[in-house]
Amino acid sequence: RRYWAACQIGDLRGTRLLDVGCGYGFLLPFAVGAGVIEYVGIDILPEYVSAARQLAGLVGDRVVVRFEAMSVHAAGAVQEPFDWVVALGVAGYGDRQYLGTVMADAWALARRGLVFSPNREFASASELLRLAKQHTEHVVLREDVWAQDVMLYLLR
Repeated sequence: RRYWAACQIGDLRGTRLLDVGCGYGFLLPFAVGAGVIEYVGIDILPEYVSAARQLAGLVGDRVVVRFEAMSVHAAGAVQEPFDWVVALGVAGYGDRQYLGTVMADAWALARRGLVFSPNREFASASELLRLAKQHTEHVVLREDVWAQDVMLYLLR
């Protein structure tokens, strides 16, 4: 349900999407179904990226798919901005400042919008709204997607 909800941020047809913290790449089939033409998944754990690359072959050649081992902090130096950026299951490890940094770096890579969804144990909905409103007034809060997460759509 969370992957489907992430793809509801806007019209993804014909767009480029960056999946921050892609893990095993589970967002990929949902993004392809929503019409993205390029999907890039990044994760700091090379073993996740290696496993995710196996999914790339399942979508055929209708979509450009890449998986890279890197952080969102490094992505800005090597990637051009994407239409949409999705960061699901972001872990702040108790550090609200770190969550803010991840959000800022992901937002900097998004031309149209960002889906930001950390685990509730790391930040409350009100804290996340405060962080999001530092970047844009166009924020949608969803608490109906998954019990463990808060999901925000930040729109340009």
